[in-house]
Amino acid sequence: MPRRMSPCCRLSDLRFIPYQDILRVPSASDCPRNLDESTTVVEKVSDAGELDVMADFAGYAIYSRNDAFVACSNALVRDHQQKNVTVRMLVYGKVLADKALRTQFKPADYNEEKAKNFRGFFVRYPPTPVDYEGFLNRILVFQDEAIHNLCRDGVEVRRVPPSQKYLLFLWGNNNPQAVFAFRNEATKNREISFRTVDRSLIEVFKTVFDNTWHDTDPGTYRNLQTEEDPACRDVRTSANSRP
Repeated sequence: MPRRMSPCCRLSDLRFIPYQDILRVPSASDCPRNLDESTTVVEKVSDAGELDVMADFAGYAIYSRNDAFVACSNALVRDHQQKNVTVRMLVYGKVLADKALRTQFKPADYNEEKAKNFRGFFVRYPPTPVDYEGFLNRILVFQDEAIHNLCRDGVEVRRVPPSQKYLLFLWGNNNPQAVFAFRNEATKNREISFRTVDRSLIEVFKTVFDNTWHDTDPGTYRNLQTEEDPACRDVRTSANSRP
């Protein structure tokens, strides 16, 4: 079935422009489908280019679509290590992450996941949690590990406190290409996503990202250092020491 096409209003001058695709997440079992498009943006970044990611979790879809998460995470690392790409990632801090996960997975949702054997996730990554709180804690541990692993491999990741929370998720490169998603935490079908190559719109998104990146620098705002992974501190100080 062909993807639906839709005109969207460009923020810069309010003219109607066609976006290439509108990606709608049809059900929780497919969520988040936009990861495939996001991975394409990650893979197509130019050599020595820039790649910005703004999402709730470093392990985006680590539970719901684990294979797709692994593919995207590996692509991020390859970009940095093999193509000399500067990769920056913003993710929710611990308070926001816990709240977002509890909104996404309520006790009734946990029971549904348990009935489906947790999609086979804990067969791959045992042990299986025995209750709701244990399930949430395991997922949050995996998210912390995703941050650590990315920073260990050279990707700079910053955690965002509640005061800097964003409702727009973004995967953007400097070609320019971007996938952006509007977040609705109150429903299972959490995001409506779009892909664009419109330079003016992507510049707006980059400004939003850059401002948030600046305001979440643990080197400037030392209160943010308490949640900073040691590997992320190392990559941050290394980046700041470069001329």
